[in-house]
Amino acid sequence: MIEGILLIPSVRRREQELLSQIKQMSSGKVAWILMTYPNSSGTELVNHVSELQQLNSIILGGAVYTANRQKVGTFGDAPELELSDISNPEKPFVPYRNGSKYDDIVWSGQGMQTDYTILIRHDASNVGPELMAYIHRIVGMVIIISLFLTITVWLSLEPIVINPV
Repeated sequence: MIEGILLIPSVRRREQELLSQIKQMSSGKVAWILMTYPNSSGTELVNHVSELQQLNSIILGGAVYTANRQKVGTFGDAPELELSDISNPEKPFVPYRNGSKYDDIVWSGQGMQTDYTILIRHDASNVGPELMAYIHRIVGMVIIISLFLTITVWLSLEPIVINPV
């Protein structure tokens, strides 16, 4: 029962770790593009980032915004999350997740080399099966520990309690 109560926050933390790994992979690639092409226009930036989508199966699509929150362009499966839905892109926010799709800001260029903000739609289809595998591993460990404790207590208490009866 206690393990079941502890399992819920543990699964949520694992889900956040998996989504964070997805974001870090695409964020590093977007940062590389921004460092390689620092003076590119918004349209050129959309083209460079869309090349990432073709090379990387994690990125399903995205959108590029200017500093004044105007959409420059989109590519691939455009994110459902809009930059206008986010009050302040510099502050942490809860990314939008819809089943196997995960929208998140991977780069906010305010105060950096560029004034563009890039919103990426990630493929999160592997998160569900990974969470189920995580739950199965935890349940398996609980069963093994329970069996070990039950057998150990049974064998140690048998001569003391059961034999005299």
